[in-house]
Amino acid sequence: MDTRLQESPPWGDAVIDEAFIRRAVELAEPNALRVALYQITGDPELLGYELEERKVWRISRQSIVTVVERDRAKVQEKACRWLVDHLDELESFVEEKPDDEKLRLLLREGLGVDPDEMRTNNFDELKAMASFEEWPLFFAHWTDGRRPEIPADFKVAIVGAGFNGLATAILLDQLGIPFVMYERRPEVGGTWSNNRYPEVRVDGASTTYQLGFVKRHPWTEYYAQGPEVRDYIEMVAKRYGVFDRIQLSTEVTSLVWNEETSRWDIEARRGERVLRESANVIAGATGLFNKPRDLVVEGLSDFAGDVLHTARWPEPPYDFTGKRVAVIGNGSTGVQLVKPVAEVAAELYHVVRTPKWIQPQVNYGEKVQPELTWLLQRMPYYWNWDRFMWTAPVTSDSSRDLQRADPEWQAKGGIYSKASDELRFAILDYWREQLDGDEELVARLTPDYPPWGQRMVTDNGWFTTLRKDHVHLLLGSIDHVDAEGVVMEDGTRADVDVIIAASGFDVDSFMSPIRIVGRGGETLEERWEREGKGPRAFNALNVPGFPNLFVMYGPNAEGGAGGGSVTGRMQLWANNLATLTVHLIEKGYRSFSVKEEVYEAHNAIIDERNSRTVAMEPNAVRTSYRVSHGRLQVASPWTPKEHWEAVVHPDMERDFDIT
Repeated sequence: MDTRLQESPPWGDAVIDEAFIRRAVELAEPNALRVALYQITGDPELLGYELEERKVWRISRQSIVTVVERDRAKVQEKACRWLVDHLDELESFVEEKPDDEKLRLLLREGLGVDPDEMRTNNFDELKAMASFEEWPLFFAHWTDGRRPEIPADFKVAIVGAGFNGLATAILLDQLGIPFVMYERRPEVGGTWSNNRYPEVRVDGASTTYQLGFVKRHPWTEYYAQGPEVRDYIEMVAKRYGVFDRIQLSTEVTSLVWNEETSRWDIEARRGERVLRESANVIAGATGLFNKPRDLVVEGLSDFAGDVLHTARWPEPPYDFTGKRVAVIGNGSTGVQLVKPVAEVAAELYHVVRTPKWIQPQVNYGEKVQPELTWLLQRMPYYWNWDRFMWTAPVTSDSSRDLQRADPEWQAKGGIYSKASDELRFAILDYWREQLDGDEELVARLTPDYPPWGQRMVTDNGWFTTLRKDHVHLLLGSIDHVDAEGVVMEDGTRADVDVIIAASGFDVDSFMSPIRIVGRGGETLEERWEREGKGPRAFNALNVPGFPNLFVMYGPNAEGGAGGGSVTGRMQLWANNLATLTVHLIEKGYRSFSVKEEVYEAHNAIIDERNSRTVAMEPNAVRTSYRVSHGRLQVASPWTPKEHWEAVVHPDMERDFDIT
């Protein structure tokens, strides 16, 4: 039976008939489709289909567990038939939350391995990834299920209204813990408000940017553009009732620990007004990509044209029509920017000072088809398993092998490791396709470190853009800038009207430029400088001498082998803050500060593990994720299982000095 929808759903005015449904299941991820259908029907035949871990180098994950080719059509046919037969019932279908026994079976089918035997993830974390609960079960809660009397002046201050701050605010609100939230920009969004340049978009699948308790958000693109992500953050803030409590256009300038009151004294500015407040706990949710890194090139101040920075994009947007433009920097930002600017500029010069590994992503820049959007919204359980497949851990050692050198492989003539070399040669083959077999240019663009020695960059049509007559690639170092343009060390000139600095962010300036003063009058920056090892933290969150302070997305917070998403980790950090705050209130404590010996031991393990990763290869030293002190200060060496246990079940009495 055909059903023409009367309203305006995200799939438009499409006629939902068998042909539409058949297209939908053909677009679906086969194993997610199979697991969802089994959860609906219990059809044992669905458990008999063979699975394979298929190498998919063109997406950010290196492999995916899926249905073998010969069985996919069978899964699709079964799903199509069920959906057609139950079309009129889909909108009113009541989904049932699987019990743990059923979920273990479903997870085993999704992963291809028993979840209880995994080395990298535990069952509770996988359960959270599947998102069948209204609220993640790991979220903090009061010990007896009832909120105690909270002191009248108790308050948590959240600095920043991006994903991290928002997750924290929503969790605190669920617990009934008072909070105040500051955002220096006139809107929410964090880095997705700061970055407004053309073609800014996520470099991971859109669904991985979804908070686990916000179900079935209808993303319009597989890799959402910045404005859509920002709108999503605002939508969530309003839906969960915290938007009206955000103090927009209010910049926190200082945080000073007051030993007498065991509170943080806060100073903020809103226009010309200076605001003063205090709070018991601070959530420093300013984010990793918070402080733009200025372009440092000799003579830049002499340039007669316009100089733009990707993180300080002008409003209204700059018009590049007919302009001669130089883009300096080829990280994710620079590569994203070249294509849209080249479409209107008269001449474009892309200055590549340090080659990067640039790889394509399946469906990057593509709209989500109406059929797939309908399936995600209407097929019971499919959204859960589709999202799970995007965030699920890689079950083989391929991810680990990309990070670790293999001496035996090298002794046989290999470059780094089998997995790394396979990725290297696949990427180089792609480059040859894109550059018409120009071996000289491929060689010049090839980094002198293995893939993942620095953050990988996604191709959004960059190679294709390079082949246009008015686009010029300048490889090497800049000698200086003069009034007319850029001069390279080899003497090449690029006379331009505009210079765009795609120079990224200072990722070692956590919570900058806020002045944060802890016990004894020492600032956070002074503490880290005194240690001589750069920014460090306990569980990427806490620093000794700075009681009740959480540096959200702090040092060594990024990544970790075994899957997961950045918004998933942000929920964990929010939970850690909430859990320790609950202990603070329930036990009548005033403050907690991580013990020095715990902090040092924790970071010693981080440095030892990270010392053996590809990012510490000598030629990868230029990466911004590695500081001058010779350690990785962004990357995390912990498995998701280790990080989960540490932040979900913190031991306040063991790890913290308490007053």
